[in-house]
Amino acid sequence: MRRGEESLVGPSAVATLEEHHFDTYVMTVSGLDAQHGCTEWNIDDAVVKRVALKVSSRCIVAADSSKFGATAFARVCGLDAVSSLVSDGSLSDVHREKVTLAGVVLHIAA
Repeated sequence: MRRGEESLVGPSAVATLEEHHFDTYVMTVSGLDAQHGCTEWNIDDAVVKRVALKVSSRCIVAADSSKFGATAFARVCGLDAVSSLVSDGSLSDVHREKVTLAGVVLHIAA
């Protein structure tokens, strides 16, 4: 368990996820960029997120507008792996356009 975030990482977390299938995976990210995709600062988190993505039928990313245009250390996936994205009303028109041009359904939370 990663202290502070209370998230499960490592081989046992990966093995547990690999034994399941999920209809929908809601994923948070540290960075989201049209070129670099969804990224994380912690490599172990990125590994777990890649496995969760692999065993899920669709992925919804939840990311506030501060994550857009940012690239963290470890790549999780490209935008092509994201079905839809939920963000806040502060998301710029430029980033809204990049997300929709990538084929991602964008939802703005009020």
